[in-house]
Amino acid sequence: MEVQRELSNGKQVIPITDLGVDQLTYFQRQLDQEITFLTESLKELKIFESKFIASEESVLNVAKIPSDKEILVPLTESASFMYIPAKIADPTNHLIEIGTGYFVEMSTEKAADYFRRKQTFLKKQMEVIEEALPEKYRARNTIVDNLQKKINEYCSQGSSVFWMRIEPLSNCEKAFFLNSFKQNVRTDGRKCDEFREVKVIVGSELGSCLAMLGETKVSAQVSCSLVEPSTTRGNMGVVEVQVDMSPMASPDYEDGRLGSKGLELMRILELLYRNCGVIDLESLCLRTFKQVWQIRIDVHVLASDGSLVDCACIASLTALAHFRRPDVSVLPDSIIIASFFIILYELALFHKTSRHGNDEKIPISLNIYHMPICVTFGITSDGQNIIDPTDKEEQCLRGSLIVATNKRHEICALHQSGNFLLNEQLIVQCVDRAIQRAIDVTELIYSVIADDNLKRSNRQQVNGFSELITLNVLTSHQCEPNELIAPAVKIDALGNIPNVEEDITVSDNQMQIGSDSRVVKQKNDEDVELMEQVQSITSLEESKNQENKNPRDLEEVDELLQSIEEEFGSPID
Repeated sequence: MEVQRELSNGKQVIPITDLGVDQLTYFQRQLDQEITFLTESLKELKIFESKFIASEESVLNVAKIPSDKEILVPLTESASFMYIPAKIADPTNHLIEIGTGYFVEMSTEKAADYFRRKQTFLKKQMEVIEEALPEKYRARNTIVDNLQKKINEYCSQGSSVFWMRIEPLSNCEKAFFLNSFKQNVRTDGRKCDEFREVKVIVGSELGSCLAMLGETKVSAQVSCSLVEPSTTRGNMGVVEVQVDMSPMASPDYEDGRLGSKGLELMRILELLYRNCGVIDLESLCLRTFKQVWQIRIDVHVLASDGSLVDCACIASLTALAHFRRPDVSVLPDSIIIASFFIILYELALFHKTSRHGNDEKIPISLNIYHMPICVTFGITSDGQNIIDPTDKEEQCLRGSLIVATNKRHEICALHQSGNFLLNEQLIVQCVDRAIQRAIDVTELIYSVIADDNLKRSNRQQVNGFSELITLNVLTSHQCEPNELIAPAVKIDALGNIPNVEEDITVSDNQMQIGSDSRVVKQKNDEDVELMEQVQSITSLEESKNQENKNPRDLEEVDELLQSIEEEFGSPID
């Protein structure tokens, strides 16, 4: 078989044996699409042919009915038909639909001839497709055979170029993992009910975050833009989620294609942020049915080693809490977007006043009602659940159950991957463990945001992701815990987070989250910061008023005190 390539001076024939693996794979996909299209077209043509045959029989049967016979005529085409009584005026005269809502009045002979001509036309089209399908199948089989030969050549030569991108686990390795699960021991030293260490770092730019769950690393960036709302929700903002599955994260991923894992990740995040009421979408509306804010969440997978949904959820939620949108001034005929600078935001956190023009305003944070935290539970064939499985452990499992809960003990979403049955006891056990995990991770996110706000208010330099390369966090497979890697925040940074129980271990090096920590009460950080700002501004105004008092007022106060002393006959201290 040969492949033809059209050139400016004619056609060039290329032997199929000269094509590479990528080119053969491309032609195989193209032929698969053509075969699928032709097969579906053939099925549809057969359906239309049967309809034309039934229509011809109906016309001939109606012609045999005598005139003025009472019949029931359907008025609707829904599941519940509605009929009305009627009489046949002329059984030899018919209204035939010829397409796109047009009807033509025909006699019985012309109508039957019309349907027969349609059947003949469809049969010719089906014959063309039936002749083309075997050729397509032969071409596809030839390409598949040559592709398999190319793969065997690469394997025999020991080439490192190809082909199994991810080396599958052998039966011995799977048996080893399953036996370790039964003994409640895992290869990384954890037990079956323990989580990996979570690290969260926010960037110098508002709305950027890097989350690490073991060796799984996900970066999230939040941005906003003005768009026109949908016609059904004209008073609500829009949330858009974009996922990038880079080959840098895993050799199994293809550039520009999400794959099954990418589609699953994007659907779960869209479910959380669009249907679970995480963000106050009504506060993002500027003009009803005209202009609203669109919040875009870009999720980039940097490294994939299991529990990808959990890590992406933490990164995106932290980025949303860290993000600030610009303030706007809505005029009758226009909207002015105020420009802002990081220095203004830092001054506002430090309770200082800064005069700025009408086009410079402090950015506004998003109204986040709650934080649904995703937790992945791997399920073995015997019904045992494995918390936070790694990539190799996922290959040994029968499937997984993803539970999204918040600190209010609310179940936000349930997602099952794989075909297996779940009993009620296992689901309740997973939900209870996920709720405790949600409380711990929410506390971690609050502490990271509070630490970032504290650094900005103290006018400290926010390095963001610049030091991660020197710390070998992004460039190495393993990294040592370090104070600069959040959640490595000092205890002073948690001053704005009240009522945290002592079971949570916080040190100068790292914060361990997810084992036995519990939170008794949790207040909103924004409310605490707002109260502190009000108190600071009030005390500042009182001190200014005390310094700027009129001397005449002081004299009046002295005279009043002197009169009181004379009245009581004793001095007032």
